[in-house]
Amino acid sequence: IVHLISFYPERRADDLDIVEDVLPLVDTRISVKLPKAPKRATLQPHGVELTCEYADGYAEVSVTLLDGHGMLVFE
Repeated sequence: IVHLISFYPERRADDLDIVEDVLPLVDTRISVKLPKAPKRATLQPHGVELTCEYADGYAEVSVTLLDGHGMLVFE
């Protein structure tokens, strides 16, 4: 499982960052080193099945994430 978090933090004090604005990820390629090709890859909790390419020990997917958080699940 790979957690994806995409927000834009705003520093409001020396020791305080506030996260209010989502930074969308659109068609972002993500590669993860895995010992073998996964049977499937999904973006959760959205339930989106992803096309996964596996080569040279790396699984690669393209992700669009508009709400700031998701999890890549490789099975």
